[in-house]
Amino acid sequence: MRTKLTLSISLAAMAGLTACATQAALPSNVFTRASSDGGTYIDKVDFSYSANEAQDFSKLKLCVAENITNDPVTLQDSSDSFVGAYTGNYYRNSNTQIISGQGVFKYVDDKASALIATGSTISNSNQLIPVKDIVKFDMKSSLVGSKVNIVFMNITRAQKETGAIANDGFAPVGTWYGARSQDIYTSIEVVANKIKSCMK
Repeated sequence: MRTKLTLSISLAAMAGLTACATQAALPSNVFTRASSDGGTYIDKVDFSYSANEAQDFSKLKLCVAENITNDPVTLQDSSDSFVGAYTGNYYRNSNTQIISGQGVFKYVDDKASALIATGSTISNSNQLIPVKDIVKFDMKSSLVGSKVNIVFMNITRAQKETGAIANDGFAPVGTWYGARSQDIYTSIEVVANKIKSCMK
C-alpha cells in the first residue's frame, strides 16, 4: 500500500509539472502577476460596472454583508496513514487544520463610500476526480456616482481534503492548467454576481 501511495503522489507531482507549461484561458477582467518561481498567479479580478443611476453606499454595505461570509474552514489530509507491517491492515490517520474566521469588514469609509471586505467561498472543480477548494479573498468596493467598483484581490485557495498528500493550506492561485484557476474564477464570479443583483 505504501508503494501505491508513493506512486500516486509521484504521478500527481509529474502531472502538476507538465500542467505548468500551458496557461489556462481566463477572462480579460483577470489580472495576473509573475512570481520569482517562474509561475504566473492571479493578482486580482475586476467586476466593476456602471449602474443606471447613482448608488447608495448603505445598500452596498448591506449587500456585501448578506453575500460575503468569513466562517472558520477545516482542511484535512491523511498523509500519516500507513499499512501495518504485521497485520497488513490500513490505518488511516487524519490530520485537521482549522482556520478561524473573523469579521467580514476590514475597512469602511462612509465619507469616501469605500470598503474592504474579507471572505471565503467554495470552488468545485469539473475535473474527472472532483476536487473541493476553499477560496479566500479580500474584496475592495467603492461607489463613484453610478460606477460600482468591485475588485477581488489577495486570492488564495486550499484543497479541503488532500488524501495521502500533506495539506499545505492556502496558496496563491496559479494560472496554468491543473491549478484550477478557471474554477476559482467561477466561484468568485458567483459572489460578485450576487452583490450586483442585490444592488439593483
